[in-house]
Amino acid sequence: MALDSIIIPDMVVSIGDNAFSGCKGLTVLKLGSGLKNLGFVCFGYGGQLKDVYSYAIKAPIGWSGEESNMFSRTDISIANLHVPENSLYSYKETEPWYGFGNIVALTDSEASIEMPYMNIAVNQRTYNLMGQRLISTTSGLVIVRDNSVSSRKIIVK
Repeated sequence: MALDSIIIPDMVVSIGDNAFSGCKGLTVLKLGSGLKNLGFVCFGYGGQLKDVYSYAIKAPIGWSGEESNMFSRTDISIANLHVPENSLYSYKETEPWYGFGNIVALTDSEASIEMPYMNIAVNQRTYNLMGQRLISTTSGLVIVRDNSVSSRKIIVK
């Protein structure tokens, strides 16, 4: 099963290098309002993005303060970028955001992110995004693996 959508909550400030690189089935990406920095190729090698919703007022930038190839090898020219209305100029002038095929203002119905929260069951193991096993479950974005071979990324409340 391929990961087809990712929701990054408002409390996340940065995403590390290669965090979601290679998610070839990714079609929808929602980036929370607190996001400031994106790592190198963090959403690269995806290929099928259709809609990206960025709720940050200021367009997130790479770690170095510049473009970081965050969407490398992902054709963003065919994707729609939805941003706050008063931020259209910021995104249209900032690399790589200006490379999106269509940059539009968020509608009223898109104005906030609805987060799917899940509780972790006892028989599940959790890992951080670097793949390190967590002894105790913390809130935030984690990878969950149960007794089967499947794993998924979820938000823990």
